[in-house]
Amino acid sequence: MTPPSKPKAANMREVARQAGVSTSAVWAVFRKSDAAATTIGVSAEARQKILAVAAKLHYKPDILARSFTNNRSFLLGLLMRETFEDFSMPLLRGIQDVCLDHDYSVITYAHGNLAADERRHLKFSLDRRVDGLIVMPALDPDSANNFARLQALRADGMPVVQLFNCLVPGVPAVSRNHAAASYLATRRLLEFGHRRILHLTFEGYNDTGVEGIHTDAKQRCEGYERAMREAGLEPLVYAHALSNTSGRGFHDAVLADADAILRHPGAPTAIVPYTDYQAWGLLEACAERRIKVPDELSVIGCDGIREMWGGPIKLTTFICPLRDMGRAAATFCLEMMKGETPQDTLFTPVYLDGATVAPPKSPTLSATLPTPEGGAPKIKERRRIQK
Repeated sequence: MTPPSKPKAANMREVARQAGVSTSAVWAVFRKSDAAATTIGVSAEARQKILAVAAKLHYKPDILARSFTNNRSFLLGLLMRETFEDFSMPLLRGIQDVCLDHDYSVITYAHGNLAADERRHLKFSLDRRVDGLIVMPALDPDSANNFARLQALRADGMPVVQLFNCLVPGVPAVSRNHAAASYLATRRLLEFGHRRILHLTFEGYNDTGVEGIHTDAKQRCEGYERAMREAGLEPLVYAHALSNTSGRGFHDAVLADADAILRHPGAPTAIVPYTDYQAWGLLEACAERRIKVPDELSVIGCDGIREMWGGPIKLTTFICPLRDMGRAAATFCLEMMKGETPQDTLFTPVYLDGATVAPPKSPTLSATLPTPEGGAPKIKERRRIQK
C-alpha cells in the first residue's frame, strides 16, 4: 500500500486569494521582523484570517526567495573558541533568542584557539554570505592573529562583534567585566573578615609573552589587587606553571603545585582563583590533605563553571549572565545592519552563594573593612539585554 503523500505547500499568491487580501498583505504578516512590513496596514482581523489560511494550506515563506529579494542570507556566523565550551550552550541560547525573533539562523564553527583554523572558518562563513559575524578572536601565540582581517571587514560595512574579550580595536565587543569579577570576589572575602587573601593565577598572566593573550587573567589580577589595596592590604599572588589551557589543564596544574599554594609564606586564610577550574583543583587538594573548606580555608570563584555547582561541595562563585551576553552580541549585529554603531558592553558577574566561604578562625582578622572611595559596588549588579 502506497503511503499517503504530504499535502503540497501553497505559495503566497494562493494564500492571498483564499484569504481575500493582496499578496502584499501576506508578505507583511510574515515579515514581522522587517521594519518595511509595518508600512503596509494589515488589520488584526485580516492578519488572523491570513494566518488561518496559511496554516490550512501549509504555507511557509520561501527563505531563498526572501534572501534574493532582500539581498541578505538571514544567517549570522558564530566563530567560537573550544576553550569556551563550558559557556557555549547559554551563549547559543541567547544568540538564538534574538535570531529567532528576527527570522535569522546561526552557522557555528569551533576552533581550537588557532589563528589558521579561525581564518578557514571565517572564509567558510563569508562564502555562505553571512550578514554578520560574532567572533571569539583566536589568540594563537605561534601564528599571526586575524585582527586586521576583522577590522577590514568591519570597515567595509560587515557587522562584526567580538565576544568575551575586547581585543580587536574598532570592533564592538560584548565581554565579561573580568576586573569586577575578582574585585567583587575579594571584597566578599574581606567582608567576611579575611585579610590574608591569595590570588591564584598562572605564569604569563600579566601578558609578558604575547600581548593580549591573557587579557582576562591580567584584568582579574588587577581587580583583586585593587580590592586589597583599598583595604590597606598587601596583595599575595601565586602563579603556577601551565602547559595546557583547557579547564582540565588548570585543574591539574593546581594539583601539581598544591603543596606550594597551600603552604604559601603569606599563610592565606582565603584564595581567589583566576578560574573555577583552579578552585576545583584546590578543593580536591584540600580534601586529600584533610584541610576543611571553609572552616580552615575559604575559596571563592570568578566564572561559575557549571561543573562546580553540583559537586561534593558547592563552590561560592560569581557567574556571568551568558545568555544575556549572547543576546547582546546578536542584537549588536542587527543594529549594525541598520547603520548603528553599538558601544562596547561589559557584563558584571552575579554572586552565586555556595558553601566554600566562611569567616576566618582567628578573631584578630575581623577588623572593620574600610569602604573604598565612592562606596563598594553592589554585589548583585546585573545588566539585562531586552529582546
